[in-house]
Amino acid sequence: MEAFESSVVVALETEGFVVSSSVKFPVTRQTAKAAYPEVQTHGYEVDLVAARADRPVLATVKSFFGSQGVKADHVTGESANARWRKAYALLNDPAIRAGVISSAC
Repeated sequence: MEAFESSVVVALETEGFVVSSSVKFPVTRQTAKAAYPEVQTHGYEVDLVAARADRPVLATVKSFFGSQGVKADHVTGESANARWRKAYALLNDPAIRAGVISSAC
């Protein structure tokens, strides 16, 4: 676990959460094959999973020390660069996000 993740764990535990580090949640999606229907399952990793009686929390923790950091248009999927949209698909693709949440529940 990275130092920044450890800081987030301490903050969540202070709020009464029980915290687990990185969990992969399987999400099955239809591929773009035109010739025949095909589905693929991919595991999307969530950095921290926390829970207490009233609330679950799925946390993606990013720290880019010495870099420009996370940019809003990358996370929201509004970036012109497809590489960055794909890098944050867990956050900006509603189908993937819903699949992870459903799998976590």
